[in-house]
Amino acid sequence: CTNLEKVCASKIWSRGRFKILYLQDSMIFIVPCKYNPNCRIEETIESIKEHHTEARILVVDSDSDDKSYFERIKPYGVENAYIANKHYEPGALWYAYKNYPDEHMVLMQDSMVLKQPLPISGQFKCFINFIEGARQNHIKIETEQFFTDLSRMLNGLEVPDVYVGIFGSAFYIHSDLMDKLVDARLNTTLLPTNKYEHQLAERAFGIAVEKFGIDILQNTWIGNLHQLMPNHLRGDTMDTYLMRKT
Repeated sequence: CTNLEKVCASKIWSRGRFKILYLQDSMIFIVPCKYNPNCRIEETIESIKEHHTEARILVVDSDSDDKSYFERIKPYGVENAYIANKHYEPGALWYAYKNYPDEHMVLMQDSMVLKQPLPISGQFKCFINFIEGARQNHIKIETEQFFTDLSRMLNGLEVPDVYVGIFGSAFYIHSDLMDKLVDARLNTTLLPTNKYEHQLAERAFGIAVEKFGIDILQNTWIGNLHQLMPNHLRGDTMDTYLMRKT
């Protein structure tokens, strides 16, 4: 072990399967990147390195057509996973869980730029939440189809009539809670492959973590999406933690 690592990464038998013994107090930022001209991946990396100097950064390529950014991010010394990820943020998260034994994991988008350190505590924190009724979902999908698709993504977990979603599937999660999601086999079903399923994933993550005892409304850094939108549309910054997307 190095001095930075409180324990060594090794395999232990837990709940009927081998799992990783996590590096205590270690943190990894996971940034899936579908590179395009509006991508802010370099700014994202720079902001993480500025405000979380000890954290590792993992960039997971989401099958980008333009791979020119590979060379540009090399000087930052980040971890790279050029795996042609086709499952948006969830695909990057499951990959990191399997391959990087960090205790604390932060999932961000490649257009998010931190303005100050994130106050990491507890089992879970999200940046922005939204409240929605499944029978009047904002995706405007027919109710029966919506319930069927969301239930399938949740591997059979019950879909409540009203729930709290996680905007952008961007959040902090502790390894203990990740273990519970994987034990529920959500890593085999919460795998969006298109924009509709990507929106379902925002809802599925919210429903799942609340099933495991997390009160999302009490564990949100910025606030509720629909309360934030008027200011966002006027051009104000999102919050003290994030730069506004452009």
